[in-house]
Amino acid sequence: MRFNFLAARRSQHSLLEFMASSASQAGDERLRSLVRYFAETLHARGAFLGEVAGRRREKIRARTYWANGRFETEFEFDLAGAPCETVIGKTSRAYPGEVQKRFPNARWLERRGVEGYLGVPLFDSSGQALGVLAALHNGRLREKYADPAVLKILAAQAGSAMERLLLKENVQRLEAECEELKHNSFASVASHDLREPLRKIIFFGDKLQRNCGAALGERGKTYVGRMQNAVMRMQNLIDSLLGFARLGGKPPNFRPVNLETVVSEVLFDLEIRIAETGGSVIEKNCPDCSRKNFKCASCFRT
Repeated sequence: MRFNFLAARRSQHSLLEFMASSASQAGDERLRSLVRYFAETLHARGAFLGEVAGRRREKIRARTYWANGRFETEFEFDLAGAPCETVIGKTSRAYPGEVQKRFPNARWLERRGVEGYLGVPLFDSSGQALGVLAALHNGRLREKYADPAVLKILAAQAGSAMERLLLKENVQRLEAECEELKHNSFASVASHDLREPLRKIIFFGDKLQRNCGAALGERGKTYVGRMQNAVMRMQNLIDSLLGFARLGGKPPNFRPVNLETVVSEVLFDLEIRIAETGGSVIEKNCPDCSRKNFKCASCFRT
């Protein structure tokens, strides 16, 4: 990336002032400040902090999105075919102009009038990819403001704040689950006895990929990846079973369910059985409905 050294000095001085003024912030407040500052320091129309999401890590959820002088509603898009795909877990990339032509399948760029893009990868404390800090502009993005030293510091700060926030959210979720499990002995036993073997499979699958990746080859890596995806689906099925056990005499808490998503998950679960039987499935115009997600999945599996 090219940048002006005088602008870089100003940017570094501005960063020191920002760090001092935001030192007491934490959680969402910290992330919002970082995203806003990132957009302003690059003179970009907007910016977002994107979290890798989806069961197969195939999505990006822009959980903190600053645009047109205010924070907007978060949005989600496919990682494949998007400029973020060249950044996540890799290195910073800038597409100063005509980014829509470079990534025609990323329709969200067109909907938001994005022509310039700059993305910085975010990592957790163990070096695992967390997401991306991205700047968006409706014209040509001026690279002279993209001081690599400033981008590196902002990325480290954003990655650290995001890791802490995700950890806090996970702790809160686990605490809520534990509170429910106190009142349900079956759910308590199932949670421990059924999940522990799955954790082992995930743990050793990760070690296998990390330590024996070269020996596995591409086909072996694919098999391990499919195994881990199946384990994640099994965990979701256990969660559904626990949810069913917790219903008891309480009224069901229905919520909108996208049936296309449910059908895709069921087809992923049953792909081996479909292949063995020579069957085929035609999916067409699945509507949304208001039900428990695991009940809808059960209907399609039977």
